Amino acid sequence: LPAGALTYDPEKVVQVGSRLSVAVLKFEERGSSAAEIGESLSEQLEIELVNLRRFKVVERRRMKAILNEQKLSLTGIIDDSKAIEMGKVLGVDVIALGSVNIDNEALLNVRLVDTETGEIIVATSAKNSEKDLSHLSESVQSLAVKIYNDLPLVEGEIIFIDDEDIYLDIGTSVGVRKGTKFVAF
Repeated sequence: LPAGALTYDPEKVVQVGSRLSVAVLKFEERGSSAAEIGESLSEQLEIELVNLRRFKVVERRRMKAILNEQKLSLTGIIDDSKAIEMGKVLGVDVIALGSVNIDNEALLNVRLVDTETGEIIVATSAKNSEKDLSHLSESVQSLAVKIYNDLPLVEGEIIFIDDEDIYLDIGTSVGVRKGTKFVAF
């Protein structure tokens, strides 16, 4: 794993069910110097997420084929509602929306939007004073690690069940926050 990534002891945390599925849309290019690098950065984010072995990433060619079949386009995706609609068509849990702005420095932003609820579940950014693609790739790796760390694999015990509520022995200390989804077994 890259530096800074949380590690999980496979003896202590068992992944139940499928991995979180992600579709990475092309980074929106902002600023005059950002032209034509959005595709490269989004592909780099896909590679980094796959290499972390935590997510199931929809391959971009497959994503384009499905969208063509549904007569939807990847171009012009700016608002979250259109991205959520595409995420549902693609059958993914979250859509990764990114942007790159290059002026005095490079700023990369990524949001992961839950396709079921429309909520942003992770939002992160990285700045880089260097503007060339190799340095921006390092920033993308940093973003992938931040995403990975914000969506940890955790395991706990059910300690009490009330009429409509289930109480667990885990909480914010291990990364659980409002909206976190669990598999109970």
